Amino acid sequence: MKRRSLIATGAPVLLLQILLLSSSCQRPEPPAESWHLSGADSLAVVNEVSAAIDAWTDAYNRLDAGKAIDFFDPSPGLLWAYNAVQFEHRDAVHAHITTFLSTPWDSVEVRVDKKHIIPLSHVSAELYGHYYFRAQPKAGPLVQGDGYITALLVKKESIWRVLQGQESGK
Repeated sequence: MKRRSLIATGAPVLLLQILLLSSSCQRPEPPAESWHLSGADSLAVVNEVSAAIDAWTDAYNRLDAGKAIDFFDPSPGLLWAYNAVQFEHRDAVHAHITTFLSTPWDSVEVRVDKKHIIPLSHVSAELYGHYYFRAQPKAGPLVQGDGYITALLVKKESIWRVLQGQESGK
């Protein structure tokens, strides 16, 4: 049986092709605004988003529809869903919030706990959280329940707002 040398088999050509292919597939540098944040920057985003969520729930608890709508981005790209009902712009979200908060309530308590906030950049973050609500109408039985909220938040002009998201509750 005759042995062939490595050169005769074409191995050097194959090796050269692999090296050229791998060098042409190098990963590009991430953009300046990316999810590659320092620990301090990530913590700052988490704290800012958490404070924005707290301000949103405080607005509900004070029955302040005007402040509650401030949590939602005014851009045409806003998409929000509540229990499978989609609201495609801020006016629709505002009407929904106003209808709920204009009910004659004695008290409303909304709380978002178990917040999982993932900083994506200095100006964007993802939220996943559990919420609880309890509302006592002036007449009628107590309304209470809980659910989940997911949202993409963006920071514009130093204000964190929801660009897209949904709530589902029972």
